[in-house]
Amino acid sequence: MSEDISFDSIKYWKQRAENVSLGLHTMLARTDYVHPAVALMAGNGKVLVDHLISDLTQLEGLVNRDELPDLKLISDIIGAHTGCQELLELFDDRMRSISLALDRGGDMLPLQELTPWSVGRRGS
Repeated sequence: MSEDISFDSIKYWKQRAENVSLGLHTMLARTDYVHPAVALMAGNGKVLVDHLISDLTQLEGLVNRDELPDLKLISDIIGAHTGCQELLELFDDRMRSISLALDRGGDMLPLQELTPWSVGRRGS
């Protein structure tokens, strides 16, 4: 097996992923204080991380047997990382937009900018 991938590095990588999964599970166990969009993103992240853990477990076994992973396993691991990165970027973008809206509204949601909430349009 390549010397670039060691049992210890996979073990460390897997432990970090398991820690993230546990944190997401804890957050998702009680979503009454979390916006539904955030809960959905966290749920998607949990699915990706759990698949990553499964793939890392397979990779760990291959490394122990000094075998090379196939392209599908490598692709799945890269896909999980890419998916998580995209989710984080999407979350960051949404939080940045919320922060800008709160700035425009003086730390309140600027409802006047939302057409259905504009003064004079209510009920029409």
